Amino acid sequence: MISDPDSRQQDESSREPDGSPREADDPSREAKTGGRGSLNIRPYLAVALTAVLVIFVSLLLFFFLFRFDGFSNGVGSILNSLQGIIIGLILAYLLNPVMKFFERGIRRRLSARESRVRQRSRTHTREPAQTQGRMQMQEPAQDQTIHDRTQAQDWAHTRIRTRKRDRTVRGLAVACTMVVFLAVVVVLLMMIVPQLVVSIQELISTMSEKLEALTDWINRLMRNTRLAGQMENLAEQIFEWIEEWLQTNIQNRGGEIMTALYEGVYSAVKLVFNIFVGLIVAVYVLMTKERFVGQSKKLVYAIFKPRTGNAVMEVLHRANEVFGGFFIGKIIDSLIIGCICFTAMYIMKLPYAVLVSVIIGVTNIIPVFGPFIGAIPSVILIFLVNPIQALYFLILIVVLQQVDGNIIGPKILGNSTGLSPFWVMFAILLFGGSFSVAGMIFGVPVFALIYYIIKRVAEYFLGRKHLPRDTMAYVRLERVDVSANRIIEHVSRSPKMRQPRSCFRKPKEKDGEDS
Repeated sequence: MISDPDSRQQDESSREPDGSPREADDPSREAKTGGRGSLNIRPYLAVALTAVLVIFVSLLLFFFLFRFDGFSNGVGSILNSLQGIIIGLILAYLLNPVMKFFERGIRRRLSARESRVRQRSRTHTREPAQTQGRMQMQEPAQDQTIHDRTQAQDWAHTRIRTRKRDRTVRGLAVACTMVVFLAVVVVLLMMIVPQLVVSIQELISTMSEKLEALTDWINRLMRNTRLAGQMENLAEQIFEWIEEWLQTNIQNRGGEIMTALYEGVYSAVKLVFNIFVGLIVAVYVLMTKERFVGQSKKLVYAIFKPRTGNAVMEVLHRANEVFGGFFIGKIIDSLIIGCICFTAMYIMKLPYAVLVSVIIGVTNIIPVFGPFIGAIPSVILIFLVNPIQALYFLILIVVLQQVDGNIIGPKILGNSTGLSPFWVMFAILLFGGSFSVAGMIFGVPVFALIYYIIKRVAEYFLGRKHLPRDTMAYVRLERVDVSANRIIEHVSRSPKMRQPRSCFRKPKEKDGEDS
């Protein structure tokens, strides 16, 4: 086929000397520039956002490491401002299982009642079969459009009734939950506070007598030793120093003491107000918790890709399991330990049974070290009354710790955190040293969540490399065969048995001599 000379000349004019198409006629350049000759900035925008994110994370890490005091003060001021909201969220999270229990019971009763009502209405409106057989004329069927419209209206009315019933059920469940919670708090306060006041008043009023009795006991104990006089002089010097310190500090620091009292009263009033706000927030969150959960999930999938969003949701579900199982189990465990401690102290007739049981129960929320932390002030209080009873109480605390760690704790908590005892102690020491008491309480579930995330990330990368994910497969690992992509285990080789050397040298055999 012969081509047209004009078209050939036009084709050659549209190309460069090397044969490539000109930039103006290049379709790929038009696609890259958006068809209007403008530069596509999407790749550059992604690079710019990545650079900004890296700089922001670097600055945040720098201020967190080298300006930790300012960072902690800023976070503390924010948390102090949102104290009521935080208390409300914590209460709503802890009371959610109780609310679910009441909601299931109320729904069950309402469903049973509605089924009985429907059954009665069917029996009253059912016509006998003989009457239906005697009917000579049937009513004409309605038009299909009217039937569909009626069905849609019935569906809408049913949906509205279901929503109203759900709101009513939720309101009744939340009301029952808050009534039970407030009743438990009031009963505990009525049982504990009077006993605490009596114990503290008795301790303050008899402090001097108990110190003198303690001194007499030490003197009797060391009567036949040379240290008796020195101990008596030391005790007198300590009492004189305490008396002088109290007089000088109270007289010279009256303004500071008044300021501290004012701040204490202000903090107490603010705490009461935040607790009241927290109760209101807890009621609101429990009433509309599905909406908050839906908004959170919507935000997660709006920010991340579906696969990343699924990973985030998996981490959030794990966080719910860890925090919920840990704190709810710890609260139940602490109540049981406090009751057992009170019963044992009452049977053994140890002093300050209520006060010491409250201290042991509250500090038992801290894993591993909690009972021992609460035992220190308790032993001191009992030691001032009777040193022998303090020894008995110390033995009781050791027995309680063993019972809690081996019987009660595993039955209630189970393996909610997924951490070994070593990592539990590591988390308590790490977060306790950084964030004091709050770190000791929240450190274990937070570290359990971090441990779970690191474990999942490691398993993901091992799966991409087609390596086993089981930890026990790496215990005896020596190296990984790159060609076969498999683990080669370390084989322990026993040292070779050395042959004992003879004291006599073997004679050299001569050449050609028969063996």
